Amino acid sequence: MTLQANNVTFTYRGRHGAPVLQNISLTIQSGERVGLKAPSGRGKTTLCRLLAGYERPQSGQVLLDGQEVLEGFGFQLEEFGAGSIAVRAVPDYLETGDVEPTLLELAKKLRLTGWADPSAARDEVMHTMACKAAIKGGQKNSPGELYKVAEAVMSGAVKYCPHGRPVAIELTRQQLEKQFKRS
Repeated sequence: MTLQANNVTFTYRGRHGAPVLQNISLTIQSGERVGLKAPSGRGKTTLCRLLAGYERPQSGQVLLDGQEVLEGFGFQLEEFGAGSIAVRAVPDYLETGDVEPTLLELAKKLRLTGWADPSAARDEVMHTMACKAAIKGGQKNSPGELYKVAEAVMSGAVKYCPHGRPVAIELTRQQLEKQFKRS
């Protein structure tokens, strides 16, 4: 995995004068450690914020494996002004209410680890959606739907929910009576 800054220029809004960063290029390979040394106010933190996707450069690009960082996840973003970003496109597997939490989670992973895996992020979202779609207590289902679910569980085709919890367990009569405090 390669993280790149290509001719990145950045100026904070409301700051008149020279950019904090101007035409900076940097390539960091997976596993490589990089130290930034400069006097206070020279753009070290700003460069890290750009690399993590918290800020967008006025010119140049930040790329992860040759793609803009969040475009690798299926997002298309555009600077909207006043420090805001407009989300122009989202991955097709996300529901509207999941866009902001997903972007925040990706930003957190990028900030903490320096990278995030697009396919793992997609799998995580799919698991969450599957659990949200699961049958809940008190939910009304047709007998046919319940039969299909019971058939899949009893045949062993479905053993675990997407988070790894068992969907069926075997109990002896004694274990069952103990659960109901009858033994």
